[in-house]
Amino acid sequence: ESGLMQKGFVAKMAPKGKNFEKVRLPEIAREAGCAYVALLTVSKPNRVEQVIKNAVLIAREVGPTFVQLYTPCILEIGKQSMEGLDEMKDSESIGGRFVQKEYISDEAQKLLDSIKIETKERKKAAKEAAKKPVNA
Repeated sequence: ESGLMQKGFVAKMAPKGKNFEKVRLPEIAREAGCAYVALLTVSKPNRVEQVIKNAVLIAREVGPTFVQLYTPCILEIGKQSMEGLDEMKDSESIGGRFVQKEYISDEAQKLLDSIKIETKERKKAAKEAAKKPVNA
């Protein structure tokens, strides 16, 4: 049985319905000391990109991270790709199974804030440099 399926869900790997509740992996990761934990669907690629980027940056500097991405197995349950996208969007709504959640430790948040400031400063410096005339 999949740790992410809801109790009672029928699938090839649980033909009589899943017997157990979902395993709450993000909560386990947080309690285990991960500096960054995120749970989201893949319905919005830009958001997924930012979460993965945050996870990598924090893992390099602060400590372990955990990202749980949900995508429905549309082939397994006989759905078309747009139905899968709709399912993910429904799962993200308030009260849904996969509302985006993030846990960021204080140290990890400080790192992300400093990166944001550095990025703004670099962009500002590049913009100012572009305004200066080129000497011949």
